[in-house]
Amino acid sequence: MRPVRRLLLLLLAPLILVTGCQGRTDAPPRPTRVVDLPAPTWVYRGSQCGPEDPVAVPLSRARSADSGFRLPGDLPPDRPEGGGVPSLRHVAVGLGRFRTGGHVVRLQDPAVTRSGETLVVHVGVQGPPPGSVVTQVLTHPCGVLRLPAAMAAFPEIEIRYGGRSWTLPRSGGGPGSAPGW
Repeated sequence: MRPVRRLLLLLLAPLILVTGCQGRTDAPPRPTRVVDLPAPTWVYRGSQCGPEDPVAVPLSRARSADSGFRLPGDLPPDRPEGGGVPSLRHVAVGLGRFRTGGHVVRLQDPAVTRSGETLVVHVGVQGPPPGSVVTQVLTHPCGVLRLPAAMAAFPEIEIRYGGRSWTLPRSGGGPGSAPGW
């Protein structure tokens, strides 16, 4: 009788462990992929245009002298023709400092997810190919993202890069968020 109990215990133990783990509710909900929105597009990407530290700000703020961004003057206007409220459609993303050339800002896969009422745009860095010859110079890659008009319906847009994130509310934000856009 003992070998039968032992065999039964060995067969049922994995099933008991698996069903016990499925009932956990302390894990945060994972963002779901947004499939009904087009992905953002890059209107500009460069290797010497970002600030020293990683950051994401509305384009209107990135154009200010104290932002640390060095963007070209031919970028899309951040205000509608005739003035008015700054556009909700362009975000400047700086990746910080790298010790070599060849780094480019890019969208991750998936590029856009949704977490509650917040739309999350995932950006990353594409480094030089392994074994390639690169310049030994400090670079500050950055880019300007054009967000599709449909994204303006969300109260907040969060930009995530690595372990950092920046929340860009549609109107004045609190601590840790960029000024309203």
